[in-house]
Amino acid sequence: CLEANDGMMDASWKECTGPIAQLFAKRKDLEEIVLEKLGHVLQLVRLKDREGKEVLVANTHLFFHPMGSHIRALQMFAVAHQLSIERGPEEIPFLLIGDLNSSVGNAATLILKKTIPSNYRDY
Repeated sequence: CLEANDGMMDASWKECTGPIAQLFAKRKDLEEIVLEKLGHVLQLVRLKDREGKEVLVANTHLFFHPMGSHIRALQMFAVAHQLSIERGPEEIPFLLIGDLNSSVGNAATLILKKTIPSNYRDY
């Protein structure tokens, strides 16, 4: 469901929630870790300048463990999905800051580009 296109965040993110729900249905242990033990993954504020232009500022700190790339990928999916909702049809610009605990080629950063191949090792 993640393929490169013109928009960084758009409705195609919403199409990916089905496979995530299916994964959690099969792996209750993973669901418990992500939903109960890791807590929130995003702090978000909507700011307006004096002319009324809006910008979203999002902050995250993804899971740190060296063997946790799959957890970071799920967390980053949640971040990207929420940003797509918050941006709305107006596509409000956003600034994503924080500690991704990832290198350029890891799944967490590839999710932002929508370029994760289906056979990717962490996906």
